[in-house]
Amino acid sequence: MQHLFWSCGYRRARILIALASAVVCTVPLQADVFRGQVVDDLTDIPLEGAIVELRLTPDAETPDILVLADPFGFFETDEAVASTVYTATAKHPAYVDETITFTQDVPRKTEHFRMTPRVDLPGGPDANVFDLYFQIADTTSYVELVDFPIVARQYLSAVGGGSVRTEATASNGNGAAVIRGLTTGFYEFEVNAAGDPAHYAGSELLP
Repeated sequence: MQHLFWSCGYRRARILIALASAVVCTVPLQADVFRGQVVDDLTDIPLEGAIVELRLTPDAETPDILVLADPFGFFETDEAVASTVYTATAKHPAYVDETITFTQDVPRKTEHFRMTPRVDLPGGPDANVFDLYFQIADTTSYVELVDFPIVARQYLSAVGGGSVRTEATASNGNGAAVIRGLTTGFYEFEVNAAGDPAHYAGSELLP
């Protein structure tokens, strides 16, 4: 029921609705492309899974545009509006957030993010960093299980190791989930809480 595998992907569904009227004609704002790459500032390694958030209001809690970096650290969105000023922030659990401000002054705007490793990670900034993927499915029908809570607890070692941190997520519409920015250590996993009929627990040692 719980699998450790390396996989990646980003799919965005879009619904387009066309409205026609013999009386009123509305011209939408021009949408341009904002693209770039996210890399480790020390090693130049691309940062798969980094999130790039664009905001019209810098302190807004919710981003206006959100895009995910691919396995080569590249990202691209065609939702940017021409001549608009954005605050863009690149985020990754193992790195310090990187923020820039830019104006969408060309049809294809390119900006790159160089992210600094966090010094407070277990093992320090030179620690190996992992992305752990889960696929949650019914063992009989193989139907993907959606919105199943997943908790990962990290310990310094498998026996007698002190607790390092706890990360939580949930399976998406495809029964998949990912926890990013994990470092070397022993991990215990739970799918659903103890006592739930669909509870599952396991463990994994990340080298």
